Amino acid sequence: MVRDGAPELPYSYVSQSTINTGVNEYQPANSCDRYQLTEVHDTYTRPDGGQYQHPVGAGQPVGPTYACTYSGGAALTDWPGSSSPARNW
Repeated sequence: MVRDGAPELPYSYVSQSTINTGVNEYQPANSCDRYQLTEVHDTYTRPDGGQYQHPVGAGQPVGPTYACTYSGGAALTDWPGSSSPARNW
């Protein structure tokens, strides 16, 4: 849309690219499989040399990557049934 009286300026198509949205999704829910969501954008060059990225739609998710972190006991006694003969605990 152009304002009344403003000249229409041509945009030149450059390329299409996939951009990470910064949003993660876990599939199936509550699993350790993380997917990074993406969007497809068309890139255009403006007459002033700047670029405009127009969102086209959802892209192919990236992944899965293993996203679970380990946390637990600090001492051997925190883990029932564990022993470490090499450390004589």
